[in-house]
Amino acid sequence: MRGSPVVKTTITWSAVILGSLIGFVVLILLGTAWVGSGDRSPAWFLRWFTIAGTALAATAFMTGSSAGLRNRRSAGRIFFAVMPVAAYLLAVEDAGFLVQHADGGYWETPVPATGIALTFTFFAPFFLLFLATRRKNRVLYLIAVAAAVFAVIIFIRSPWTSVFLPSLAGLFAVFGLFWLGTDRLGWAPLRSHRSRSTGRRAAAIALACFAIFCADVAATIGLSLLRSSASSLGCGQKPLFAQPLSANHSVFTARVIFAGRSLELKRQLWREHQAPEWSVSPIGDWALARIQERFWGASWPRFVFLTNNVYWKDETYFVDGSREPGFLNRFLPIVEAGPCSRTKALVNADLELRAVKEGPSKSGIRIIGYVQSPDAISTNLTDRPRARERLAGAKILVKGASGTAVVTTDRSGVYELDGVPAGDYELKLDLPDTQNALVRNVDAKEIARLSTIEKNFYVFWNGTVEGTVRDDSGKPARASLMLSSPSAIDQFRSFSPMTKTDTNGRFEFAKVPPGHYTLVVNPFGPDRESPYAPLYYPSAPWPQDAEAFELTKGQHLKNMDSTLQRLAEHKLPIQVRTPDGQAVKDPWLFIIYERTWPYYHDPLGGGGGYKTENDGRLEISVFGDDLRLWIYAQVLASNSLVTSPMELRGSNLPDELDLTLKLSESEFTDAWRKITSANNVGAKH
Repeated sequence: MRGSPVVKTTITWSAVILGSLIGFVVLILLGTAWVGSGDRSPAWFLRWFTIAGTALAATAFMTGSSAGLRNRRSAGRIFFAVMPVAAYLLAVEDAGFLVQHADGGYWETPVPATGIALTFTFFAPFFLLFLATRRKNRVLYLIAVAAAVFAVIIFIRSPWTSVFLPSLAGLFAVFGLFWLGTDRLGWAPLRSHRSRSTGRRAAAIALACFAIFCADVAATIGLSLLRSSASSLGCGQKPLFAQPLSANHSVFTARVIFAGRSLELKRQLWREHQAPEWSVSPIGDWALARIQERFWGASWPRFVFLTNNVYWKDETYFVDGSREPGFLNRFLPIVEAGPCSRTKALVNADLELRAVKEGPSKSGIRIIGYVQSPDAISTNLTDRPRARERLAGAKILVKGASGTAVVTTDRSGVYELDGVPAGDYELKLDLPDTQNALVRNVDAKEIARLSTIEKNFYVFWNGTVEGTVRDDSGKPARASLMLSSPSAIDQFRSFSPMTKTDTNGRFEFAKVPPGHYTLVVNPFGPDRESPYAPLYYPSAPWPQDAEAFELTKGQHLKNMDSTLQRLAEHKLPIQVRTPDGQAVKDPWLFIIYERTWPYYHDPLGGGGGYKTENDGRLEISVFGDDLRLWIYAQVLASNSLVTSPMELRGSNLPDELDLTLKLSESEFTDAWRKITSANNVGAKH
């Protein structure tokens, strides 16, 4: 079968299909490629070199592969004519490197003449070799060899080789040689040449171009949606605006018809089999939506694709976005509605709607915001949007240089100060003792920078838990304490579940939301400052025996007192070594006592940590005679090598403890799981 017509036809069709596919993929990449502009970078024009190179590459692969059906020589000439120019254009933007000078480092790029010369030097030997082969001219062979040697010397000595050579070599593909080589070998074309009128030929070309364009548009939209991501929503949001921020700024409301999921989200759901709210709910990170109300920038028809946010089907959103910056998709109805934007469900976009509808303040600076109820609903992105609960009639004390004024929220819980003169202001919410909110400040710099300033208040229940911790001799004890609750709502991170006693043994948890709690003293175990075993309120040594208590809205619980027993202190020298017996430089030591929070939740990195000397030696304190503990060492570098956890008791310590690094983090976790399972000390708390 070798050399048979069937084999030749199969190879040729494979080259046509592969070349056309490469050209189409490059065309799609061209559609989504970012287009620079003069106001973003002083070298914005270099981006157009890449755009032009991508367009030429796509054209060469598609037209060359198509021409190969009837004329192999023409196909080869197309590849050889276009590829050198495309290679140069694609290499220019990324060319350059940082060069250090006496007054600092400078980014240097080759001048066009240098890039063109390098491109010519690379391709010249191939062209000369091709001509010598066609004409059977020995002189040309010698010139081609000399040109190749010269090119090798130039590229060895040139600092631009690492930039240009991959692009030049990558684009100088086998397609041009394949078509010219098979033509020289006499392979017959796949299709015979047919004489057609100029009109029919032009119509066929126009129809093919139109079909390719439609396919490219569809592929560009699909690629933009599949590359959407909502993983960066934690970057916050831009300040409240009352007018367009740029020519590319699009603001409108739209109702989601279909919510889809990007490749990133699909991979995440595949990796994390938990996340049922994503798996079964009509929620996604891109959406097809119908525009409801336009404010500015939304010049498309009724339908638009939204990307880079979280969307629920059948929900209406206030969209603060921009056209995607790609070469083609900037003209398509695709809007980047995040991250770092004010895109949100319409039910919570009252401030945004008021600002864009009213426009900039005509009498100076505007301060606006809302007051949110302490019984706020969850703000989890994977929960279906619901309107926030706002406080109507709440009083805000505005203190400035001219005195204190009072402003009251309207029915929707929104307040507004218009025509505010320059200066510094303090905004404080007037609340009962059972509630609290952070004081908001506005300074003169902020007023000078923004025309509309947003200051929201999040009210939380001001519950408190307080008491005293003493040791068995009645003296105040220094200890840390932790409140644990699986049911309490963490409202805007106002509540800190950890605290410490003061010099009098007093402690207080403030801004605690309502819920059921347990209180643990010394949750990370004893140390030199607090030589006491962990204790679960009021006096239980084990977490399953802790007494839970309920805190109602704004309740103040007092006299949550505990008494701790001081533990005996023992000194223990430790040496950390490698498996071959060498001292380890710079490891960390960790101690985990039984019944502590790290024992149940986070052994790797939990517990008390101690930095050793450079020779891997350290003397630590071990507390208690019967309290079991585990000691291990970890090197954070070197792929996080860990020693096996060593079980000890204070009443039976060795003269010196040798620890050997031999486990990975995953192996340590498996070993620790076996330890806690074998000890059977109760479920996690």
